[in-house]
This record gives sequence, structure tokens and C-alpha cells, in this order.
Amino acid sequence: YATCPFRFFAARVLGLGEREEGSERGELTPQARGLVYHAVLERFYSNLPEAAWAGADWGPSFDAAAGAVFKENDWRALGIYPLLWESARLDMTARLRGFIQWDLERLRAAKLRPRLYETRLQGAPPEGAPGGVPWKGVADRIDSGEDGETFRVVDYKTRPSARWKNLAKQAAAGDLHQLPFYAELAGSVLGEGWSFGGAELLFLEVEEGEERSAVLSADDWGLARGSFMKILAERVEAIASGRFPIRPEDGERGHCSWCEFPTVCRKAHGPSRERGLRAPVPGV
Repeated sequence: YATCPFRFFAARVLGLGEREEGSERGELTPQARGLVYHAVLERFYSNLPEAAWAGADWGPSFDAAAGAVFKENDWRALGIYPLLWESARLDMTARLRGFIQWDLERLRAAKLRPRLYETRLQGAPPEGAPGGVPWKGVADRIDSGEDGETFRVVDYKTRPSARWKNLAKQAAAGDLHQLPFYAELAGSVLGEGWSFGGAELLFLEVEEGEERSAVLSADDWGLARGSFMKILAERVEAIASGRFPIRPEDGERGHCSWCEFPTVCRKAHGPSRERGLRAPVPGV
């Protein structure tokens, strides 16, 4: 809804469903690539021997994890040509090795360990959130400190984006949802006595000069929380009231380029587009 109210309407109200992308022109889709990345990282960290945290070679553990996941998701399962799959596999393997090397070094330095993986989170609305709407999500990873008191939420992203350069600003504007939701819900999964120590987006495919992570500190979330909850309540009220205007954003990076419902959207109709852009949308 925050991206485009009409897109929310088409998927969640009309129930049109998201487009089945599959593999286009024999290429590995971004969705399939992301699923493979997530699966390898979950299997690697959940089976990493204690000696690796002390500096032992983690290569064999990675080879075992990657080999198993690539075998389960081969070119037949993903519907692409064998040669293209082999090229993608080699590229993903190299990128995963580089990411894990970086991630392990920083985890050791911060005295953190991955604790939970692909964890389903669900609960009643936290204090300040609109009532009657349960919160839920799936956290890619939850790390905990050696002090046994603080946890950190981690969400993997394939590529960095300019919109993630200031997560505190994005959260306060209601444009960042995953990390705030996980920050509020993860403590209940870990049990009593745990406090939120921050959240991060970790990027798996970076080029030279690009940052590997974007951080939402506990203090930043504390400052942004009130504004986030206010905008969230306004959006829930707008949905309940049936307000779903179109919100076009064209161009290579605009959300219209990957929308599943271009054939039912009236953004090409001048009067409809103008009305949609004028319509008040909470947080915009």
C-alpha cells in the first residue's frame, strides 16, 4: 500500500494474484536468485562448526551447504539452460564466498552469533500500533550477543539501493517496514530479557566502492517509532475506508517497471493519473 495503493487493491482486495514470472528468456530471475542465496546462507550458518568461529577454515562447510542447495535447485528445477545455470552458479558461489568472509569477520569482532534463521514472527499489535491488525513476518536472521541480553535483526538483500542509504529517515517516513516489524516482534521469539540492539540490511552482490550494509540502530528506531506508528495507523484507516488511488512512478527504478498489474492500471489515462497523483496517501 505504501508503494502504490492501487497495486495493493489489485493483489489483496481483488485477489488477482502476483504474476508468475518463472525464468524469462532462459535467465535466472531475481526471485530465484534470492531464494538460492537465502537457502545457502541458512544452511551454512546453521551447520557451521564451533572451530570456524575461532578462525578455522570454513570452506568445507560452505562447499557442503552450497553443493546441497545447488543440487536441489539445478537448471531443471529452475527452468533455465544448463550453460546459463552453470554461469549463474559460479557467479553466485563467488559472491557468497566474498559475503561470508566479510560477515564472519564482523560477527567475530562484534561478538555476535547467528541464532535464528528464516524465523516466522507473529504477534498482537505492539504499543502505539493500530489495533485489530496482527503483525507477522519472516526474519532472515536474528543474531545475539554474548551478553545474552541484546539481539540484532538481519535482512538479506541482493543489491544495494539508494533508497536504503538512510534507514532511520525511511522508517520515520513509513517507507521501511520489514526491519521495524522485526524489531518489535523478534524479542517475543527469543523470550524474556532480550532487548533490541539494532537491525541491518546486508547486501550480497556489491561492486567496488559499494557498502555491504545499511544500519537502523536501536536509538534511531526509538526516535522514528512514533512517526512510523502514526503513518501506519493512517494507512490502515485509509485501507479500511477503501482509498486505493494509483500512484505512478515510471522510469527504470520506478515501481511501475516491476508492477504485476499494468493491464488493469489506468495510469495511461490522463485524468485518472492526475486524480491519483492528487489523492492524499498517508506518508506521501
